[in-house]
Amino acid sequence: MKNRKIVAVCIIVICLMSGCTLDINNICPVSMDEYVLYNENEVKLIDLLKGEKVLYACADINGDSKEEIGFVSNGTLYLIELSDMKVIYEGVSYEHLVNKDGRFGLFYQRNGGAPKNIEYQFICFDEKNNANIECTWACYDDNQNDMFDGSDYYYFDDQKISYEEWNEKTAGYMNLLEGAEEWKELTINHN
Repeated sequence: MKNRKIVAVCIIVICLMSGCTLDINNICPVSMDEYVLYNENEVKLIDLLKGEKVLYACADINGDSKEEIGFVSNGTLYLIELSDMKVIYEGVSYEHLVNKDGRFGLFYQRNGGAPKNIEYQFICFDEKNNANIECTWACYDDNQNDMFDGSDYYYFDDQKISYEEWNEKTAGYMNLLEGAEEWKELTINHN
C-alpha cells in the first residue's frame, strides 16, 4: 500500500511541475505491473486485463471498511481485495460495485430481448469473500409495447408477482443501482 501512495504522489508532482492538469479522481490506485493472486497463481495485473479499454471502480463491497477494486476487461469483472491483491470474484461486465445506505455488494443488471427483458440480482459477500445471491428479480415486456407496465410479466426470486408487488419489493434494490460506483476508463498499452 505504501508503494501505491508513493507512486500516486510522484504522478501528482510530475504533473504539477510540467504544468499539465490532472483529474485526481481518475487515478487508478494500483499499478498494472503489480501481481495479483488469481486462481492460486501470481499473475501480473496487465496480463490479467487483456483488453485495451479497461474500466475500474473502487468500493468496500463486503463491509470490512477496506476498499476493493473492480476491473472490467473484455466483458469480465475481476474484483480484487486491495489489502492482499487477491482476485476474490470473477463476474461479468454488467455488474456494478455498491456501497450505499449500509448495503454492500454487486448489483447485476442484464438487458435482454425476445421479448425485451431485464434481469437483476443483488450479490453480497460474507466475511470470507464468498459471493451469495441475496435475491433475483426480472421483468418481461410480454405485450411487446417497449415499456414495462401492468400487462407484462414480473418475477421476484423466481416467483411470478404483480406489477405493483414487483415495484414494492424491488424499490430498495433499484435505489442501490443509483448509488453504484461509477466506472472510470483506463487505456492500457500491451507492448
